Amino acid sequence: MNAKTAKKQLELPFNLVGAKTIAEALSVSIRQVGYWAAEGKIPSYRFGRRCVRYSLPAVLEALEVPSND
Repeated sequence: MNAKTAKKQLELPFNLVGAKTIAEALSVSIRQVGYWAAEGKIPSYRFGRRCVRYSLPAVLEALEVPSND
């Protein structure tokens, strides 16, 4: 396996962003995003104790926010 193949295997099918990006997109507080994630209302991906990331399309789908398409 070469470096190019290894990079392709590591790519995620979506971009993960922090709570601040989600909060800004939804016009809510960062704390509210954390509450929704803790309640299981929105999907989140935890990497260690403090690193939590979100997929914006998955969050919008979970909250049933219509897309602009």
